[in-house]
Amino acid sequence: MGRLSSPPEDPDHRVVGIAASALIGGEALAVLSGLAPGNAELRGGLQPLESSLLAGFSLAVLALGTGGVLLRWDFHLPSGSRGPSTSHHAE
Repeated sequence: MGRLSSPPEDPDHRVVGIAASALIGGEALAVLSGLAPGNAELRGGLQPLESSLLAGFSLAVLALGTGGVLLRWDFHLPSGSRGPSTSHHAE
């Protein structure tokens, strides 16, 4: 029986993972520290951590949005302007 190979790494899956991790981590930190219900102020060591999680989530969402816009733009280009073809037809 042949060995199954893993699918090639897709950078979009990593960005989705980063966005999900930052969102879940930020929410968990806010709930555990009392920031979510408004019982505590953002101070001390939590401020840089919470800010970095929010920044990571925002950058990941921006990267996914940019990728989506570029993908949509690529589908609407005329077929002759997509660059060099990768097919090898005999001429």
